[in-house]
Amino acid sequence: MTWPFGLDPKGECTDARRSDREVVHRTVGLDSSEETLLHDMNNRTSKGHGIVTPEALLDRLLLGYVSDFIARNRAARILKQHLDCVGVGFFPLADHVTFRTADIDRRAEEFVRLGYAFSEELQYQDWFAKVYRKPGYPPLFIDQAYSDDRGRTSIIPGWVARFGDRTLHHIAVRVEDIDLAIDHMQQEGIRFTGSIVGERGGALRQIFTAPEEIDGEAFTVIELTERHEGFLGFSPPQADGLMRSTVTRKE
Repeated sequence: MTWPFGLDPKGECTDARRSDREVVHRTVGLDSSEETLLHDMNNRTSKGHGIVTPEALLDRLLLGYVSDFIARNRAARILKQHLDCVGVGFFPLADHVTFRTADIDRRAEEFVRLGYAFSEELQYQDWFAKVYRKPGYPPLFIDQAYSDDRGRTSIIPGWVARFGDRTLHHIAVRVEDIDLAIDHMQQEGIRFTGSIVGERGGALRQIFTAPEEIDGEAFTVIELTERHEGFLGFSPPQADGLMRSTVTRKE
């Protein structure tokens, strides 16, 4: 039996660097669609299991998206495997999760219905983003290109056309020391794009891993995030630099 993440049946850590062929590439038994979640809620209620809370539905919704992301991103699998081995797990360290879309308000609806609320909007040269928050859950960062001429140069529409907006573009993992984290992850064969954005000693420092690719197209990335001084927001200049670091350069 294949154990794709974390501990083997004997409770021992497995080799995080094994080939991707040994790893499950699709989440089994998880369907993150709202229709399925609502059906399960009604089914449980009708069987006398009590009311399923919005938070229980949200837990499952996020689990589906995160599990699908990990199954298709090698860097995330390696990181999760090591975190599982020490009993921490991957999701508790999620600083924020990000979707790309062609319509932010529409994409946010399934999360707003389960308690997320709009927090702030960030604007860039050819794209913009809205941040949604719910206490106890990682912030939701959703971005899209401007619908007018300003969005012509954005890389987001091409990504959405290729991969849709029902999968996460990236998950940010919060770390204590981003330089140390990069060093250890590079020893595991994880590559990074560009340099750290944000000044050493500043409130926010970030970097993306090299994109997971599908047919030569940049797909998903892991972000490392180091925060200080209680800062929980986002930096527009840094976010734009990170966005451009994921463009796959053709030889």
